[in-house]
Amino acid sequence: MTTTRQSPAPPVSPAPGGRVAPEVQVAPYVLIRRTAVDLPAAGPAGRHLRRLQDQLVDRLVECRALGPELTEELYRLGGQAPTAYRRSVLLPLRRDVHNDRSPASDLRVRLGDLPDRLPALGRWLRARAEIDRLTGAVDAGSAAALAEERVALAALCGSEPFGRAVALTSPELLAAVQRTASRGGAPDARGRKSEPTVLRYALRATTRTSPLSWFTIVGWAPWPDTEAVPAPLASPPDGALPIHLDLAAGLDVTAAGEPVALTRPPASLVASLFLAGTSRPDQTLRTPHRLAPGTRVQDGHVVFYREHPTTGADGMPVIREERVRMPLRPALAAIIRVLRAAPDGHPPAELVAALGRGAARPATDAAEAERLARRLVTQLCDERLLIPVPPSTEHDPAALAAVADWLGDTGAPALADQVRHLDRDIRSLADVDAARRGPLVRRIDAGWHEALRQLGAAAPAQAPVTEDVVLPGPARLTRRPADTADLTALTSLALLFDEDQVLRRLLRHRFVERYGPGARCADLGQFFAEIGAGFDDLPTVTPEGALVGGPIARVPELAQLATLRREVVRAVRADGGNDGVETVVGADLVAEVAAALPRWLRARPVSYAFFGQHGPDGSLHLNHVYGGWGRFTSRFLDLFGDAGMRAAVAAQLRRVLPGRVAQFRPVHGFNANLHPLLLGEDIGDDQRLGGLDLASVELVHDLAGDQIRLRDPATGDLLDVLYLGFLSPPALPARVAALLGDLGSGEVGLRHLAATRTVAGPGGQAVVSDRLRCGRVVLARRSWRFDEGAEEHLRGLGSPSVAAAAALRAGWDLPDQVFLNQGGRRDGQPPAPGHAAQHPGAQARQPSERPSAPPPPPAIAGLREAVARPKPQFVDLASPLHLRCVPRWLGRITGRLVVEEALPRPAGHDRPHRVTELVVETYLPAAPR
Repeated sequence: MTTTRQSPAPPVSPAPGGRVAPEVQVAPYVLIRRTAVDLPAAGPAGRHLRRLQDQLVDRLVECRALGPELTEELYRLGGQAPTAYRRSVLLPLRRDVHNDRSPASDLRVRLGDLPDRLPALGRWLRARAEIDRLTGAVDAGSAAALAEERVALAALCGSEPFGRAVALTSPELLAAVQRTASRGGAPDARGRKSEPTVLRYALRATTRTSPLSWFTIVGWAPWPDTEAVPAPLASPPDGALPIHLDLAAGLDVTAAGEPVALTRPPASLVASLFLAGTSRPDQTLRTPHRLAPGTRVQDGHVVFYREHPTTGADGMPVIREERVRMPLRPALAAIIRVLRAAPDGHPPAELVAALGRGAARPATDAAEAERLARRLVTQLCDERLLIPVPPSTEHDPAALAAVADWLGDTGAPALADQVRHLDRDIRSLADVDAARRGPLVRRIDAGWHEALRQLGAAAPAQAPVTEDVVLPGPARLTRRPADTADLTALTSLALLFDEDQVLRRLLRHRFVERYGPGARCADLGQFFAEIGAGFDDLPTVTPEGALVGGPIARVPELAQLATLRREVVRAVRADGGNDGVETVVGADLVAEVAAALPRWLRARPVSYAFFGQHGPDGSLHLNHVYGGWGRFTSRFLDLFGDAGMRAAVAAQLRRVLPGRVAQFRPVHGFNANLHPLLLGEDIGDDQRLGGLDLASVELVHDLAGDQIRLRDPATGDLLDVLYLGFLSPPALPARVAALLGDLGSGEVGLRHLAATRTVAGPGGQAVVSDRLRCGRVVLARRSWRFDEGAEEHLRGLGSPSVAAAAALRAGWDLPDQVFLNQGGRRDGQPPAPGHAAQHPGAQARQPSERPSAPPPPPAIAGLREAVARPKPQFVDLASPLHLRCVPRWLGRITGRLVVEEALPRPAGHDRPHRVTELVVETYLPAAPR
């Protein structure tokens, strides 16, 4: 295999006739994520200061380049010069060169004609003089630039979208933002104290596109027609670009309409309100109940799963569960038969009456029969074999109103009216402007707390309302976001380095070891509980292609994958790092990769979503590569006023999944998991949605494809199970792990392909990774991973001046705009699928014993750590305001510091700038058998 390098890289030409490999399909839709507010244009003082800093960096780099040669030359001269001259001139001068500082004026006088005799010294002295001049100019110009930036920050804080967004974040943040806006660029002491936090959220609103309230507007556009000749977007002659145009992305959102907001009650709070309502005296027996998840009769016993909902980091729901087994008695068998035929459940009081009537006892014993039936049913409710059924499904947009009606029907009319008023407040919030939002959000929050207090429960710590903002109609793309040839190449690379595919293979081997070839397993939860310890005894493959873990003979096909990964990494890095900036993945190499993929990697269809921003030259800079399947469109499909996106996603899925499809749509209190049924049928625990009962499907080893598949035993059909939600496996019960990964395509990182080198700089060392490019797509940006000494030096600078930041840039070859990241840990062994939700099977307790939650599994801590990790923080190293805030921002990073170049550049533009991120999906059908 070979690689080619070029800098800059020209576009990769598509295959003849504009065709690409027929297997890879590019989705006919593009998701658009756009900041709702502009990053203000740089002012005159800021632009001037940036130019001065760039010049200062150039001179500092020049001096440091001259330093080693000049030091050696001065050392050589010192051995030849008189002692007095050496001590008074050469040694002090050599120390100054070594320490990157300008000589004192008296030393310059004593140099005499030495600069003429040493040309390098002359150049160094001139550069140092220029450094001194530029440093003075930078220091003098910083105050005016700081004043400009504070005025711009105040204007941004007064903008309508930003005010609406922060009103949902916290009352304290809203007060700080309003104070900043009111001061108009002249903050008082309180304003300066809160400035780092206010600016951090302002930068979140202007540089990041993750959907949350009015921080981000979400839209969609059809993939541009290959036959069309679109009219290019032209920049207006006056330079004032309308907000509906993005020249770099070729995007025009004019026809999409004005943004529309939709507010909804958090599903977790709705569930908490209902469960609190069932705890009222005598309400348990009157509320319909159904069987617990996974209930089945097995070997004269009843097996079911007792769930323990909890809340993880950032309010994320986490479902822990335990497997419970109890003896099957005739009365219990009768209850199971009745409830299996009733998706809406039955009130326990009805079950008590039915059991009493069926006891066939004399009339004199009727009271005793009813007492025994009541005792049994109450025990089953306490054990949570019977669980209450909410008045509507989790996917019902009127779920809170349904709970209010239920409260009214069950003896709490006053509370029902309060909840209806709360629901109206939540729905009306979407149309409330920023100035009036704060009081309404506080009233909504108080409404939740009061409703739950009246029911004897406490409200969990979370936002009282969720909000999404969308463009109602489709936007227009005047050109393709990326060359189809590049997308085909990226799909092959993603599949090669997708760790989810390795986990699927390990899962297949564990299943065959446990049950045998062609076997089946009817209790999914039991199987995944058994593999909860992970795959430590099996081999696996690192991204670099190293085999670790157990002997390769246990999973011999991984050897081929390991070899291919090693060859690709070696080939890409072969010429990497020659210029220390960019590593290029050649088109020929990727074609070889596609042809060499192991057959088992192609046994199931895959899909990937590529998130990227366009640079001024039209190149696409990737931010993430995740599994596709329409997942990142799912929560918005019912919010768009135009149904075209939903139809396009459903049609694309059907093209790749021609068989029987079941869609798994758990919500578990997490609003981002709300999405429509796109095709096929539902599969889950709530049979009111119709479709397949999760407890009825089985896991089988499909001999024809040598894959682990889900099957409907009633028909023998193999299922393609779609999960388009965002709750990760560690947050969900173990028994659903097979559903989450049936069409698993995971997050893919390609940074390890880039060449790396260790460099020395101020205070220590850093491992620098090249920028990674494939065609016109930047796969990874340059990054610097600092060692302890370098990081301590950086943190020790406090709030560096713009001139001090120039020294940092020169010392590490940093660009002026970067992101601060907290480095993550790389695990040597992948976890078992669903490992984070495993719990040892629990023996049946005595009915009088209240069930308690099992201890949290280890991976829950990992999930919380990942969620709690601070998000990347944009820093403009030429901004006096940013540099004042750096110490506070660095304080949020508790792990190893990683700095990454910010491309495309968010700041420093001569006109307001809005960030647009496009999400493009590719699909690769399963290879023919």
